[in-house]
Amino acid sequence: MAVAGFGPTQFSFASCISTCSGLAALDVGRQFHSLMIKAGFGGDVYVGSSVVDMYAKCGNIKDSICAFHGLNNPTIVAYNTMISGLAQHGRAGQAIQIFKELEKTETTPNKTTFICLLTTCSHVGLLEESMFFFDVICDHYHIEPESEHYYCLVDVLRRAGNRDYAYKIIAGCLYNVGVSVWRTLLSAFWTSQNVSIGVESTKRVMQLEPDDHASYVLLSNLYFEAGLLKESWVLRKKIAKIRVRKDPGNTWCQNDSLDSAFMVFDRMVKEGSQPNSVTNLYLINGLCHFGKIDEALDLIKEMVEKGIGVNERSYGVLLKGL
Repeated sequence: MAVAGFGPTQFSFASCISTCSGLAALDVGRQFHSLMIKAGFGGDVYVGSSVVDMYAKCGNIKDSICAFHGLNNPTIVAYNTMISGLAQHGRAGQAIQIFKELEKTETTPNKTTFICLLTTCSHVGLLEESMFFFDVICDHYHIEPESEHYYCLVDVLRRAGNRDYAYKIIAGCLYNVGVSVWRTLLSAFWTSQNVSIGVESTKRVMQLEPDDHASYVLLSNLYFEAGLLKESWVLRKKIAKIRVRKDPGNTWCQNDSLDSAFMVFDRMVKEGSQPNSVTNLYLINGLCHFGKIDEALDLIKEMVEKGIGVNERSYGVLLKGL
């Protein structure tokens, strides 16, 4: 484009910088950022939002924050990008502070803003803050919560052990919530052995995704753990008929149900089966898929401590996630 005599615009810069974000190419992204400033687009909000996102996704949250504060009159897209970037790095306090700065402007937060905030709170277990922001969505901004908002709220309630309250919120919901919300509830009640709510959650999952094999397996395990051996056996026969795939850990990671994979992993340990490098590889793959790099690193350290072989595939998956 330059050889042809065309000068770069804010749109071409934004496209190039977004590409660097996807490739985690920090050095190239810095070069485009420098060229952008020299071309006079340093304060442009459209390009600036791409820069904020690029630095955050490349792991440089400090420069991401600096780029955000260098924007002229940030839009809601820029605010959402900054909050999302802070959420990726587990900086809930700073994300909340950015939201408070947003409220002081004439910019109105939208659904995406609160998804980013609730995701941040969920990741670090801020229950009270999650409940507060969920109330703010409904009462102050009169935004209709969507499935993603409910998922974040249920997830933080599950982590805090308030499973029954999480179920009451979802069961009393006037709107349809996604399968991920019900699957999260199912995994929560599997650990608490609450059969009645586990069955209800499974039914909802099956209604939304009739071919979801993971829900059948989870419910069968729930029956077994609760001592309902007959029900567990009947369901296992049904599982055989629908031909459940034989890689539950890998399947659930691919189907966005990482909690289910970890429950199978924990069950193996309880039953005396020693997880090997392949089993751990599935979990590392799932953790990297969901951006939980620190937890993947911890798992590899634990494998080394236990003498479980860490091969090149494990490190390959980790490097791909990084």
